[in-house]
Amino acid sequence: MLRTLKIAKNLVAIYPTSAETLVATAERKGRKWVISSIETRGGESSENWLEPFLKTIANIANPQKTSLMLILPRSEYFFTKGVYPKHLEENIEQVLTYNQSEHVFFKNGSAVLPGDVVAGRESLMATLYWAKKSLWENLSQEIKRFENFLIIPDAMVLARGLASIANHTSPYNGSFWGLFSIDENIHAIHITKEGGVTESVVANPQKSLLWEMLKKKLQSSRIIFCSNPLQQEQLRTVGIETLDATSLTETSENESQQTYADEKVPHKPVVFCVPLEEVIRQGLTKTLDASLVRGFDYSLRVNLPRVPRWCYGLMVIFLCYALFAGYMVFEKNHLTTKLSRIKKERAALEEQWKPIEQQIKVVEQMEQDKKTLESLTQRVIPIREFMEVLSTKTPKDTWINNLILTQGNKVILRGDSKSAVQYMGELAKIPGFTNVRFVSPVRKDSGSDKEFFNIEFVVDWEAFKKAQGQ
Repeated sequence: MLRTLKIAKNLVAIYPTSAETLVATAERKGRKWVISSIETRGGESSENWLEPFLKTIANIANPQKTSLMLILPRSEYFFTKGVYPKHLEENIEQVLTYNQSEHVFFKNGSAVLPGDVVAGRESLMATLYWAKKSLWENLSQEIKRFENFLIIPDAMVLARGLASIANHTSPYNGSFWGLFSIDENIHAIHITKEGGVTESVVANPQKSLLWEMLKKKLQSSRIIFCSNPLQQEQLRTVGIETLDATSLTETSENESQQTYADEKVPHKPVVFCVPLEEVIRQGLTKTLDASLVRGFDYSLRVNLPRVPRWCYGLMVIFLCYALFAGYMVFEKNHLTTKLSRIKKERAALEEQWKPIEQQIKVVEQMEQDKKTLESLTQRVIPIREFMEVLSTKTPKDTWINNLILTQGNKVILRGDSKSAVQYMGELAKIPGFTNVRFVSPVRKDSGSDKEFFNIEFVVDWEAFKKAQGQ
């Protein structure tokens, strides 16, 4: 599977036959392939195609950086077609896979390649190519030297090449036949206008039943292409005397259209002769236009995967989302970095702020004390009058040992008296003295008749001064 992920950049395509070998070299420039050359090699007599093929690949330079495409000659593979109901069109690939697994000859040392599926009015025609896997054994040592390799039937390449030529040569847009010479046999391919193959027949013109059937199909065709090695003598010997050959090299496009118009009669096909090299060139170009080229048991990725046009809108939307997501990730990272920096600065400022905070607390306490002091200084407390009234109301048997004035109006008296309760009652009678009470229990001295007291009261200075006539 990893082989299909490699994208070919340099490619050598070899089409070996017993008579000669065509070697095409191509290189990819962007999404386009450029076929630099097509050479004809061989000419030596050989019993099969394998010997000239091995000689050819032995002379290829830098095989480690080159992808190899073997265009397998028709004598080395088999062609099968099947007809299926029309309603299986959506599941035709699964049906073909199942049929491959059921046929024993597909399992028994053979490689299978699904071909084209042609839809008719009421049926589907599917094609299969299959070849013996012993071919891989004979080539294993040589093809391992290449970066990648692919084995593809020649019918696929020839059909695509002839379809491309037909689109530029003939105004007829239907199916047609292509004829190629294989020694004494003829390889006939029936091709759709899209380049699909519906038949690939190898027939011997020596009055065989297969040839008689093929002959009738050829005579009912309107257009036939034949490669240059197939001469007019061979056409006559195979019994197609009614065919008129027209050379593509001598007939312009307008003349071809006129010839087709003149010959548009039943049983009178028009024959175009084309060089085999040109067919291979056009077929290889069309083959390399795809992203993935399928072959026997392997696939070769020759281009980047193509994106359908309807996906462009989705790609734009996805790109917008991707850009937005990228911006959000960037913004998140930026804010995370900024937050980390701010946290570090805050920690540093907190270390610097702690002494300042202690100083602020001291200053706030001093401000509070200042306010208290100012409120006390703003009050005018008649201390002399207070002491005179307190001295007058204090009996001779009572002594004040300690006097405390707090909060500007709260007074605490500590001392001893013969009757602390009576003394508290006298204090409560003084105008301005409020909330007169004992702060602690009265203690009586056991050695004398004195009582120790701790009296607290609040002075309403306004009422006190008013009572004193101030």
